[in-house]
Amino acid sequence: MASDTLICPSFSAPGTIPDNNNYIGTPLTIMKAGTSSLILNWAAPGGTCLTQDYGIYRGTLPWAGYDYASILCTTSGQNTAMIVDDL
Repeated sequence: MASDTLICPSFSAPGTIPDNNNYIGTPLTIMKAGTSSLILNWAAPGGTCLTQDYGIYRGTLPWAGYDYASILCTTSGQNTAMIVDDL
């Protein structure tokens, strides 16, 4: 996968992750799979937010500005993803 190029729409910047504190919903959980993969699981945010799809990003999400790279453009509406470290 290291040779694949991800092209994601630039209009959909990363958002928030439910944390049961500032943002309602079941928090993100991460499990290790093998020596170089992670399995991410989460729940859709509650309230009036209608979420249809998710993107996975690697980096930091500070209060001002973003420093991130797209890892997965879409999860096809799923609330789980396996990320393989190709670095």
